[in-house]
Amino acid sequence: MLPREQLIQRQRLHEEIDLVPNFAVGMILLFAHLINLLVKLVMVLKKAADTGIDLKSVEPSISAAELAGDLAGCLDDGPLDLSTNPTYMEGFGS
Repeated sequence: MLPREQLIQRQRLHEEIDLVPNFAVGMILLFAHLINLLVKLVMVLKKAADTGIDLKSVEPSISAAELAGDLAGCLDDGPLDLSTNPTYMEGFGS
């Protein structure tokens, strides 16, 4: 793709992002953060496997809740709890 085409595509993306509700942007950022944590976990597990560390004998030093603690309350709007709100996706994609 030529640089001009890339620039046009980026501009279109910025215009489309303006149409996305804040809740959806927050969810996207949350998922991106979680994916980043998973990538880090996979890298640690791979390094442990490569070095022959027995993970069953290692005591955990930090919990997943502690790692993702900064995510608590990061969304300003949207449903409070997706697991107890069966109508949270009602009308999505209409």
